[in-house]
Amino acid sequence: MREFLSPHNVSFYWEDRLKEEDGYTLYVSDCFWVLATKDFYEFYYNPIHTMGKIRESQMPQIVIERIKFCSAIFHKEDIKFECTKATLRPSPVRFYKIERDMRIGNWFHAQGQNYATWKGYFICDDMYMPNLERSCPIKSIDGALVFDMIRMGCQSRTAHYIKSVFDLKVFSNVRTTGIQLLEFTD
Repeated sequence: MREFLSPHNVSFYWEDRLKEEDGYTLYVSDCFWVLATKDFYEFYYNPIHTMGKIRESQMPQIVIERIKFCSAIFHKEDIKFECTKATLRPSPVRFYKIERDMRIGNWFHAQGQNYATWKGYFICDDMYMPNLERSCPIKSIDGALVFDMIRMGCQSRTAHYIKSVFDLKVFSNVRTTGIQLLEFTD
């Protein structure tokens, strides 16, 4: 099994960026995030690791629909500091299994709290109390959980297996030859 990566190549603080950006949509899936602005679709493995961006005018509509299908969708007013209203149920998945088996997904951590996005689910636990994992489908998370995730550290193995934006399943059977994938610049 490959090691977890925690490369930090995002050159901004998400809280500041989301406050400054007008009219965005943020899509959060189990293995990637997309920030849709008026000019670009920006792809991230997670809040600290960039993938690339595509001009809004070049983004295939079928890919946008697929992203919507597999992601929780947020707008500016949705992401804020508050108690979550997401319905979290006892999870059959334990964090030792995530640590051992996760290939595609993200593991967030801060001050004794662990979150993971894996296989279509959001999973959380308190590392000081065993067997308290709770989960819900990724599409059921709310802006309070996203606010927490953008402030947490994150590790992932996803970049070992998904090397490019075009390797994501949302681009399956989509002709990408005319789409220019741009790198992030400061």
